[in-house]
Amino acid sequence: MNELSKNSGLPPLKFLIRSAVVLTILCFSSSIIYAQRGEALSKLKNYVHAKEGLHTCGSIKSSDLKAIQHRGIKTIISLNTESPSKVILLSGEADALQMKYIHIPVSWEKPSMASLERFFNAMEESDRVEILVHCRLNWRASAFVYLYRTLRLNEAPDVARKSLLEVWKPERNPTWKDFMQDAEKYFRTK
Repeated sequence: MNELSKNSGLPPLKFLIRSAVVLTILCFSSSIIYAQRGEALSKLKNYVHAKEGLHTCGSIKSSDLKAIQHRGIKTIISLNTESPSKVILLSGEADALQMKYIHIPVSWEKPSMASLERFFNAMEESDRVEILVHCRLNWRASAFVYLYRTLRLNEAPDVARKSLLEVWKPERNPTWKDFMQDAEKYFRTK
């Protein structure tokens, strides 16, 4: 008899069986909890799990913040051009839940290299934490995340493009098609 089975008062075989059952229950419970966390985010508008630790979606509301926090998100980056009062409200509520809220307004009609650079800096400052990037429909967010993954993380474009295409096709919008091509040129020569 080993020390553990002696201390439990069980014969070695029963001790092993009971231990295996307990471990199985713990593993199963953990996977259920993780699945529930993922389900919470999948209810967000146009939600995409872009890669490990990085998520995108459409606009979020105050009522979404607890589910976002429950999933383990530590930083929320908003690319919406929303009213200052909404930014202050969401920022305060996120802060109360120990999440960082960063607002980088990105014009749909005129996205700029300056806003993309601010986004890259925010992403790098939030390194190693779960991040959620959002905008109205997850079009700006997914485009900026694609550019970050390809230009800063040096991911293969075809890999990063999969999560972008789950939401929209930027090449169908002349403004965004040009912006993304210009961004690739601008940041590759920088």
